[in-house]
Amino acid sequence: MPLDCTIKQIIDLLDLGPCVAKQHELRFGKKGSLSVNLKQNTWFDFEAQAGGGMLDFLVYRCLAKDQHAAGKWLEENGLIVPREASTRSKAIQRAHIYRDEQGDPLRKAEKYTDNTWRQYGWHDGNWKPSVKGIRNVPYRLDELCEDTNDRLLFIFEGEKDVDRAIHNGLLATCNANGAGNWNHELNTYVVGRKICIVPDNDSAGLNHAQKLLDGFTQDGIEAFVMSSHLTCLSDKGDFSDWMDTNGDDIRLFHDLVDRDQKTQKTPDEVYLDRFGIKSAGELLQMHFDPLSFLYDGLIPSVGLTLIAALPKTGKSWFVLNLARHMDEGGDSVHYLAAEDNERRLQDRIQAVFAKSPSHLTYHAVMSSENPLPRGQDAILHIERVVKSTGAKCVIVDTVQSILNPSANNKNYDQTVEEYDALRKLAHRLGIAVVVVHHCKKSSDVASAPLEKVIGSIGITGTAETILVMEQLTGSKNCKLHVTGKDVEQCEKHLAWNGHGFDIEDDALEAQLGPTQKLALMIIKDAPRCMQHHVVKTSGKDQGQISRAIARLIEVGLVAQIEGRLTAL
Repeated sequence: MPLDCTIKQIIDLLDLGPCVAKQHELRFGKKGSLSVNLKQNTWFDFEAQAGGGMLDFLVYRCLAKDQHAAGKWLEENGLIVPREASTRSKAIQRAHIYRDEQGDPLRKAEKYTDNTWRQYGWHDGNWKPSVKGIRNVPYRLDELCEDTNDRLLFIFEGEKDVDRAIHNGLLATCNANGAGNWNHELNTYVVGRKICIVPDNDSAGLNHAQKLLDGFTQDGIEAFVMSSHLTCLSDKGDFSDWMDTNGDDIRLFHDLVDRDQKTQKTPDEVYLDRFGIKSAGELLQMHFDPLSFLYDGLIPSVGLTLIAALPKTGKSWFVLNLARHMDEGGDSVHYLAAEDNERRLQDRIQAVFAKSPSHLTYHAVMSSENPLPRGQDAILHIERVVKSTGAKCVIVDTVQSILNPSANNKNYDQTVEEYDALRKLAHRLGIAVVVVHHCKKSSDVASAPLEKVIGSIGITGTAETILVMEQLTGSKNCKLHVTGKDVEQCEKHLAWNGHGFDIEDDALEAQLGPTQKLALMIIKDAPRCMQHHVVKTSGKDQGQISRAIARLIEVGLVAQIEGRLTAL
C-alpha cells in the first residue's frame, strides 16, 4: 500500500506530551530521549535503543501488533488510501481493448493520469484485474483479419501509435505490455503479410525491432525496419510524436516508408545511423565546403571561440575591432556587452568604427532594465536574438555574465556543460560564438598559454578555437597565442593603435630589429641560400648579417643545414 502520510500526521493524532521542536526534529520525554526526524520520516528512542519508520512507530507505541495491523490503523484513521480505492480514484487517461477474430473482448489495458498501467481480463462477461487464462493476441486483431487487400502491415511499440496509424488509413498492430513482449506465438497472426517495423527512438525500441525482425525471418515472414522517421525525433520519441511534428502528413510518412523499403536496413544499421556511425569509405566520399573565417584566419565562421586575457589587457577593444571588421564585410554581429553601459559603449564604437555600423546590434547590460538571462535561459535568449537579427556572430563579453551563478570555478562539470551548450548552439545555428574569458593572475604558468585560462581544462577542451592575449612588459602591445581545431597554431603580435590592435603575422618577427627582419625576408625569398647571398642582397656588412642570422637561428625562425639557410 502507498505510504503517503508522515510520522508528524500520526503524532498530531496522538497525545505524546510536550516536545522540543528543532528545524527537522521533534524531541519527546523529560530528557528528550524520543527523537522524530521529520525530514527522513523516521524515529529513534535513545533509552530503548529502538527506532524505524512509521509502521514500526505504531507497533512501538502499542497501537498495532504488527506492520500489517499498523497499515490498517493508518487506513482507519484516514491517513492512507486503500490500494483499491487509490486505483479507482485515479483518472483513466486512455483504455485499449484487445479483441479476438470476431471482435469479442479479451483483455483491456488502462493508462492512468499518474502514468501507471493496469491490465484487465474479460471473465464471464465482466472485466477483472487479471489476465490469467486470457489469450494473447495482437492489438486490433479483428480489423487485421478483415483486411484482405494484402496491405503493408505496420507494427508499432504501443497502442496509442496503432490507433493513430489506423485513423490515418494504415493497417497496424502491436503487442500488449510494450517493447520486448512480442511473443513468438503472435507470428501466426501475421504470416503471409509484408511487415514494416516502426521503432521508438531509443535503445529499447531498436532492440524490440531486432527481436521482431529475427523472429519474422526465422518464420519466413518478409519484414523491414523503418528508420527515416527517427531523424526528426527526440530521444524516446515515437510515431505519434513524428505525426505531431510533421502536421499529421501521412503522405510524407508514406514517402519515407517507400524509401526505407528499398534500403531494407537492419535494426543494427538503424542504430548506427542514429548516432551517425559510418565507414571511412563513406567519409572519403563526402564533400565539405572549405573552411571560412570571419576575422584574419583567426575566428572560424562556425563554432565556439574563446578569447582570454587578464583584466585591462584590451579584450573588449580586440573583440570590438572584430565586430568592426565583420560589419564592414557585411556580416551581422550581436555584441553582448555585459560590463558596459550605453555611454561607454558609444565612446568605444565611435573610436573604433570609421563610420556608423550598419550590421551591429548590441545589448549594454548595465543600461538595460531587464536582467540578463543565465544558464539554459541564456542559450534560449541568444538563439532568439540570432533568429531575430540574422547575426552571423555573437560576442559575449564576458562569458561569466551568462553562466549560472552555481557554475563557477569550483563547479567544473556544470561550467563545462554550459560551455558545451554554447558550442552546440553555434553549430546548430551555423554561426560563430565568441566568448571573452579571464586569465589567472598567478605568474607560475607564464610558459603555458592554455594553462592561464581560468577554470578546468574542460573549458579549453570544449572551445574549438582559443586565443590567449598576453600583454608585453612595458607596452600596450600584446602577444596573441592562437590554437584550435581548425586554425594554425601560432603567435601573433598585436600592436596597440590607440583604439584597438593591428595584427602582425608573427609575434617573434614583430620583435626583430631592422637588419634581422631584412635578413629573414631575403632568406624567405631564396630558400637554401648561402650567407654571402644575404650579405650581397642586403647591402649590409658581413658582421651585421652574421649577427642577424645567429639571432634568427636562436629564436627558431631560421635553420642552417650544411651551410645553407632556410626559413622555418
